Amino acid sequence: MPTGDSHWRELTRFVLSFWSRSGAMWCCAAVKMSALRRRFGPARCVRRGCCSGSGWDHARGGSVCRSWSRKAPIREIQCVPPGPQLPLPGRISRRPIDAGAARSVIFSRITPVRSKTLDRGSIFILMALALLAICIAGLVAPDAIQEGDAGAIITDREGPVVSLAPCITGTLLAIGAERSIALVSDFCPELEGVSRAGTALAPDLERILRSGSRTLLVRRAAGVPIDELRRVGDPVELSWASADQVADSIRIIGRLVGRESAAMQLATRFEQLAVAQVAADAPRVLLVIGADLEASGGPWVIKPNSMHGAVLKAAGFRNAIENPMAGTPQISFERLLAIDPDIILHLSTGSRPGDLRPVLERYKHLDGLSAVASGAVGEVIGSRILDEGPELLDLVDSIGSEVQRLFAGGARW
Repeated sequence: MPTGDSHWRELTRFVLSFWSRSGAMWCCAAVKMSALRRRFGPARCVRRGCCSGSGWDHARGGSVCRSWSRKAPIREIQCVPPGPQLPLPGRISRRPIDAGAARSVIFSRITPVRSKTLDRGSIFILMALALLAICIAGLVAPDAIQEGDAGAIITDREGPVVSLAPCITGTLLAIGAERSIALVSDFCPELEGVSRAGTALAPDLERILRSGSRTLLVRRAAGVPIDELRRVGDPVELSWASADQVADSIRIIGRLVGRESAAMQLATRFEQLAVAQVAADAPRVLLVIGADLEASGGPWVIKPNSMHGAVLKAAGFRNAIENPMAGTPQISFERLLAIDPDIILHLSTGSRPGDLRPVLERYKHLDGLSAVASGAVGEVIGSRILDEGPELLDLVDSIGSEVQRLFAGGARW
């Protein structure tokens, strides 16, 4: 539930937001009125000895001074000295006039001398408006800090959340926060009473808005429409590229849903993946994605610089692919022969073991693979085995168990 400080912060933001909008309208109106007063307000003559610094008017061919309100700025103009038969201002008489009145006719048109600078009131209003905008931007902006390598935004919101990644949904379930889940992405496991919200790359903004949840948990990745998500809520980007980043992101999730203790325990288990050490003579294992080989181009494999690569290391085995990989995780059959792993394990999604005989048949045309010759080709089964959530921790033991089964069956490396 929101704390007392959260209630006061929300109330303060509402009041300041309302005050800033009304204050900005008032300041703009005041600046406009000041400009109008400068343009059309009273004027005084700049000629020495004329009008006595007050207002001016022309009546019956002469200059007569009148008093004006002190609140209105006074324009500086050059008025017409009195003379015989002076025409009205702005009009040129066609009747013959004497030489003395000619000068008055020439200067009968009023030419205001406008000031090129703002008056003090306008400058003060503009400065106050700028200061007000700075203060409002700092107070109304959502609270955010950066924590750890995850680089995720920490918000002070608690309540239902929208999960747009399977690994995030799995984390929420693992720490006992299933009641905090409002929506999940299309690729997340099905939950009773929880609707779908599209995908991270193509979220269903309308459904997210209708859910009433403001906290949107997304995995940091290229192509995620963060600007669009900000239109319907507060997206929290969670880094998920390494074991340390996953641990930091899990702590963030626990803080958002009020399950900090359970999240801390889960994060500690992921941190152990990052510090795992492997013996120099440990068997070289190649993890292949799927129970079938891609006949067109070669197998899809697990990169050493990935979360599943860290799991293999934590299980006590070396990755047959030693160097980090970039791009798609697919290797050719020629490279597979060059790598020649000691053990080949297929990671298959499903609920029960599959038949490896078709896989072994495809390996037969690859002469020289040590794993095939020694019978060290196995399979690890799991419904969410390719997810990068808490399911990875169970995969550590599953890999170890399959390797022991192969060894017990006579496989050697």
